[in-house]
Amino acid sequence: MGEKDAGLPRAMREKFDARAGNVRRTDTPHSPFLSRPAETAALLREALTGEPVSR
Repeated sequence: MGEKDAGLPRAMREKFDARAGNVRRTDTPHSPFLSRPAETAALLREALTGEPVSR
């Protein structure tokens, strides 16, 4: 979830968070795959493999 997402109101993002269960927040706008592609790819790998992303 992008902390700088101006595309969705915070209340709506928090609703999505509650339903998703496991949420990772990034310091990005609405489209993190454009602003931080490597970080987004690492988070996707973590979601698919279960191996934690190093921070």
